Amino acid sequence: MAANKMKKGRKYRGSKTHGCGIRKKRRGAGNRGGRGRAGWQKHKWTKTVLDMKFVLDRRKKLKAKPDNVPTINLTQVNYLAHKSDAKELDLSDYKVLGRGNLTKKITIKAMSFSATAMEKIKNAGGVAKPLLATEEPTPEVIPEEEPAAEEKV
Repeated sequence: MAANKMKKGRKYRGSKTHGCGIRKKRRGAGNRGGRGRAGWQKHKWTKTVLDMKFVLDRRKKLKAKPDNVPTINLTQVNYLAHKSDAKELDLSDYKVLGRGNLTKKITIKAMSFSATAMEKIKNAGGVAKPLLATEEPTPEVIPEEEPAAEEKV
């Protein structure tokens, strides 16, 4: 039978120092090496470096995450198309992914489409209208005017 193990706080009830020697030993900020962030560029430098490593790693992970755009598959789009009997679906808050098949000719407006979703929609005879422009607009070229020749009198 296992022994009844107490938590540390319960174990030391009634003890004056909770197993840490003289009372003066654990008083004040000197026991911690200063108040708050004091000494982080001196005697607590190791802790600073470790914390910075954690922060830098965290930043990398945050940048690596994809955009938090909700997605919808073609299977779900097909279900919505048959359920609503509409010729056009407005999914402007979603990105359409290509899992599943589309069996109805329909126009779909969405934030963006994956390549396979675009292909499957076109094969079904439908139209995919992305709201986000994927291609950069080409700048217009303005022809330069030739300087007018001076007239001789």
